[in-house]
Amino acid sequence: MLPDAQAVASRSVSADQRSMQFDVFISYSSHDKSTADATCAALEGAGIRCWIAPRDILPGADWGAAIMDALDTCRAMVLIFSSHANASPQIRREVERVVGRGMPIIPVRIEETTPTKALAYFMGPVHWLDAMTPPLEQHLQRLADSLRTLLAVEEHKAGATKEATPDDATVPLSTPAAEAVAAYNSGAAKAIGATTDTVAKRLSPARMLAVKCAVIVAAAIGLVLTIATIVYQVLGWLPVTAGLAFTSIWLVYRNLTSQQQIAKVTALCCGLVWAYLAIWNAAGSNIPLVAIEGIASGCLLYVSVELARLK
Repeated sequence: MLPDAQAVASRSVSADQRSMQFDVFISYSSHDKSTADATCAALEGAGIRCWIAPRDILPGADWGAAIMDALDTCRAMVLIFSSHANASPQIRREVERVVGRGMPIIPVRIEETTPTKALAYFMGPVHWLDAMTPPLEQHLQRLADSLRTLLAVEEHKAGATKEATPDDATVPLSTPAAEAVAAYNSGAAKAIGATTDTVAKRLSPARMLAVKCAVIVAAAIGLVLTIATIVYQVLGWLPVTAGLAFTSIWLVYRNLTSQQQIAKVTALCCGLVWAYLAIWNAAGSNIPLVAIEGIASGCLLYVSVELARLK
């Protein structure tokens, strides 16, 4: 169970606690406050120090200045990404500032919405953590594990930089965004990449079921036509139908839970071959075969389009 999110969000924080360096800045739209509070509670329960507004802004302090100070001292940002956050100019400014500082960002997607061009410019190469499917707690646990790895990597890099820098040298306060993204992706991004790159993790359960059913239908059609080519001794088509059938079976049991790009290309190629067979039989007015092969083609082309939608 998560700690009480409301208690974490509303508890009083002493001046000494406010002045210490925080690990993570939580950026969110006010419409998503409950999710942000739950995220803060889960991370602090895992020992990760979080800065979140308005809890960590001193009474009477300038709101904008407090946020800028927090952005300049935290070591990572967690962005609660939704349609509301996507449309927020304030969040866009926060993301721009931390990318300019070289601070890593972990966007936690709670809605299936496409980032605006402004956000995509800064966060295109960043790994996303999808948290659209309940329960939220399991996604927050994965986030906490990823952040622990990320902060450990950043701390190690900071220590190595300090040792390699002469005492009288001047260390720049910020690095270009491209260097920040490269440093993040080469190090701690691998901690969450393994959980978000696979097709099974990125598709919702309903969409994953639809995709698997489509491929199973195509595999079944391939097996039926393979048997038919043997029974009716149309052996010239046997390698093609058998190859399509077994490729579809492999796609279901292996590649839909592996690399998205390979699965997409495989489904597309098989769908086009089925479409070619349907057109071939249409020329011979073999309507039953055209219908069956058209179904197989449509199923696999649907799968390739569905996978192509995953950016």
